[in-house]
Amino acid sequence: MRSGPMYSAVLAALLLTGWADTAQPAAGPQLPGTSWELTELHQAPPVAGTSITAAFTTEQISGSAGCNRYFGPVALGVGTISVSDALATTLMACDGPVMDQEYAYLAAVRDARAYRLDGDRLTLLDGSGHALAAFVATA
Repeated sequence: MRSGPMYSAVLAALLLTGWADTAQPAAGPQLPGTSWELTELHQAPPVAGTSITAAFTTEQISGSAGCNRYFGPVALGVGTISVSDALATTLMACDGPVMDQEYAYLAAVRDARAYRLDGDRLTLLDGSGHALAAFVATA
């Protein structure tokens, strides 16, 4: 192995400019393995007294839609998401505004084509990049 001042200087320069493999874990929560709580649906806050949540694995989404629990297949890429139209839900009934919100939320999840992580915030985006739903990490 080579050594000496010139070799050390080249190695230091490579490390400082990112040429060497210096992979660091990503800062902040990741989509899979984090629990998310809805803060905005179509730029409006959730109905008072409701809690809408999402949790992801690499192959599934699940959570509470405000009245019913839901789950279904999901495909995740780097910044992309595709939720199956085959989302399943429990079959409880709730007051009109809560059910209206639930239908809108589940439609937004199905319409999501991309996601953005910013610190402890998750935003689901449609195919045009418009925000559908925003969440905050809870665990």
